Amino acid sequence: SSTTLLWNTSSALIPLLEGTKGKNTDDVISEHSRLAEVVIYSNKNLDILIEKTGLDYSPTGERLSEWQIELLKIQLRKLILINLNRNNTLTISYKNSDPELAFFVVSVVSRLFIEESTLNKKTDTLDAYNFIDKQVNEYQLKLAAITGRITEFKSKNVDLQVVGTQSVNTRVS
Repeated sequence: SSTTLLWNTSSALIPLLEGTKGKNTDDVISEHSRLAEVVIYSNKNLDILIEKTGLDYSPTGERLSEWQIELLKIQLRKLILINLNRNNTLTISYKNSDPELAFFVVSVVSRLFIEESTLNKKTDTLDAYNFIDKQVNEYQLKLAAITGRITEFKSKNVDLQVVGTQSVNTRVS
């Protein structure tokens, strides 16, 4: 069983950081593939997958031991295939002799990936907002300081202020 997701891999911070050292397309695809693997193959998500699909029980109905679950996670990391294509589609696939289990595994993995990606996007957006807010506040403080220095300079140097072109001509003469 497999599913294909349209994955918007852009970041809210990317436009803000334009002009910084860029990466080529293959590097970006490779980086996003690693991110997908980190999310899907994480212990937390595999634990949820194992619990939701009932893989933590043997065919006889006994609960698997911790080391058996760890072995199962290793197998799942090999059997759940992830492929990120150039068109920002992410394919998640899983093979099993039980087609219903294969479908259920892909469904759970996809849902977990979407939930975590959505949470990461929200965090990314909040980080971008905080970054912009911090920059605006810093520039406001700098602008206020510069305005204060300009006002002070003008008050100390009243004779340097230009009122009109006649004043300029008089000073030039």
